[in-house]
Amino acid sequence: MDEEFDEKVKDITDLYLTAIERAQQGEHTISVDEMTGIQAIERLEKDLPMLPW
Repeated sequence: MDEEFDEKVKDITDLYLTAIERAQQGEHTISVDEMTGIQAIERLEKDLPMLPW
């Protein structure tokens, strides 16, 4: 068992709760969820071009 689990969950939760406020200050929040047990064989939708910020 991870003894720091509660602290890690709080850190991540705080990031989500403050994301809008930090975005207004110019900071971007990016979330990546890796599900290693699930792998896409092929894409259902076409790739979209990147947009400039």
